[in-house]
Amino acid sequence: MPAAILAGDALFFAAVQALTEAPHAEHTIPVLLESVQQLIEGEYLDTLLETGTDVSEDRALSVAAGKTAELLACACALGATAGGADAERVGHLRAFGRHLGIAFQCVDDLLGIWGDEQITGKPALSDLRQRKVSLPVAAAMAGHTPQANALRALYRRNTPPSEEECRHAAELIEQSGARVRTLQRARRHSAHARERLALSRPAPVAAAELATLAEMISRRDH
Repeated sequence: MPAAILAGDALFFAAVQALTEAPHAEHTIPVLLESVQQLIEGEYLDTLLETGTDVSEDRALSVAAGKTAELLACACALGATAGGADAERVGHLRAFGRHLGIAFQCVDDLLGIWGDEQITGKPALSDLRQRKVSLPVAAAMAGHTPQANALRALYRRNTPPSEEECRHAAELIEQSGARVRTLQRARRHSAHARERLALSRPAPVAAAELATLAEMISRRDH
């Protein structure tokens, strides 16, 4: 872990150095620095989602926006800015990345519960074992339905959940409709991403590739 942290620090400063040597550095470096601060805040808030049952769906979504979505938004804005795009096109491409990131996180949270371990390489029900309040969990806990109350009770226990309890939690989430709602949210954001991409007037080949990426993200299985 210490080596990984140091590698991350090295990569960040390498990114800053690369931008200083690239076109439009006076515009791209501030974008990177601001995004990194938002990423750090998003990652920190993500750790807090493992410690409570009062996390609203909006809060879970804001964490996704500050984490995964900001990363992709930054990448899109940096590429557009370095390529000499005007402010309007940069804005559309940043929005494209943000919507894409939220769609990605929605699907990632679904895979953290129902993903095939042989495909994802991640243990099934892993987010539930950690009692992480991901997007489908937050959606399922909303309100005072029997499923929401039962799920909150499972998350409030002091002992680690058993395999049977994790499977029961997954069933409660599905019964609440949160699994379907989270998938629908992913597909809405994927569609919004493609709309903003079209508004940015990209070159045809790049447009086709990015549109395919946006579609693939909301339907991936790993």
